[in-house]
Amino acid sequence: LPLAGGHDGSRAKALHAAGWLAREQGDYAEARALFEESLEIYRALADPRGVGWALVDLAFLARYEADYAHARTLLDESLPLLRQAGDTEGMAAALGNLGLIARDKGDADTAERQLQASLALWQELGDRVGIGWALTALGMVARSDGRRAVARSRLEHALSVWREVGDRQNTANVLGTLAALARDAGEFNRASALLGDSLASLREVGDRRAIAFVLEGFANLAAAQGQAIRAAAIAAAAQAVRERIGAPAPPNWRAELDHALKQASAGLSAEAVADAGRRGRSMTLPEAIALALDAGAQ
Repeated sequence: LPLAGGHDGSRAKALHAAGWLAREQGDYAEARALFEESLEIYRALADPRGVGWALVDLAFLARYEADYAHARTLLDESLPLLRQAGDTEGMAAALGNLGLIARDKGDADTAERQLQASLALWQELGDRVGIGWALTALGMVARSDGRRAVARSRLEHALSVWREVGDRQNTANVLGTLAALARDAGEFNRASALLGDSLASLREVGDRRAIAFVLEGFANLAAAQGQAIRAAAIAAAAQAVRERIGAPAPPNWRAELDHALKQASAGLSAEAVADAGRRGRSMTLPEAIALALDAGAQ
């Protein structure tokens, strides 16, 4: 961000960049502290663009932590400031974040509208990363809304963008959602292969929140294949990862997983399912990954 304010502006920018890095590494408390210090400087400088972007990134963090009301409050403040500053990129990011909140809460209509508005701004800018980000989110919305062909088209377009720009993390995220589509269609081998490819990239990137999503994808797949004990163990291991980093599963994603686990375990004793959950929670992350990748395990 090109900012005003000389030395103070440079410090705010550096704090903001450090906050991004801490967030990507799953250190949300550190990220929040850095973003808030950056925001304080931008406010003192009366820099609407800087304030707007700091609020957007704090909102991303609040969404990761499932604090949706706070995230919306931050975004409602950010949008007029970014509009005032003429920052189309910032407005696209804020609208996209609002769309992601709606998606996480299961409001597909609102999510579609806000993400389409975000996509239009990214396209106006010719920003490939922003376009890929919006298409990925729109693909997830279409999948959650039962529009599988639309979801696949959007996700394959997003995948080509992420591969073009060399973004391995977002490539992995799209592969995970394509895996869910394959599972929906009963293509279990394809789903497993896509999840394996996604996980391989994410292990190198080190994003534990994204790894938790892929582990839950494996749990959903195991449940669909009737492997209830394995599914329960993997899901519990993913939940333990989430608790360690303070990133709860989005409500719509959690509801889908819970439904799959409940259906798969219908013929099992509560004790057997609970034992599997305890085993999963006690696993290290490498152990959980090994279980997810071993389709023959129980």
